[in-house]
Amino acid sequence: MELDRIKAYVDLVRGGGIAELEITEGDKKIRVLAEAGTALCAPKPSEPPPAASLQIATIEVEGEIVPAPMLGIFFRRPGPEEAPFVEPGASVVSGQVLGIIEAMKTLNHVTAPYDGVVAAILAEDGGSVEYGSPLFRLS
Repeated sequence: MELDRIKAYVDLVRGGGIAELEITEGDKKIRVLAEAGTALCAPKPSEPPPAASLQIATIEVEGEIVPAPMLGIFFRRPGPEEAPFVEPGASVVSGQVLGIIEAMKTLNHVTAPYDGVVAAILAEDGGSVEYGSPLFRLS
């Protein structure tokens, strides 16, 4: 799905008083949820919808999670001045390096388990990750 279409779905939830929206296009699926605890009701015809009280909590895109194979510090790029290994929307092949986890001063590659597309990057660059933490979502 294109980013413009995803933004349109988010705007629809924000302005339409919708609690949840799920759309499937082929093998891609997106789910937009209103923030938990936000009361949603249809506005009175004379009142505009309360836009400030509605926030988007999550956007879930279908795909398989690539977990952290170990505890360490996750890096998206091979060096501080270099480009990231992958960006969302990038096509990857099985075995391609997606990121690095530094553990005990050793750099360990995180590789794609199968051919696909990077749907989302779920870990913060330079952040600490635990074994099994979600790093990427591939579709």
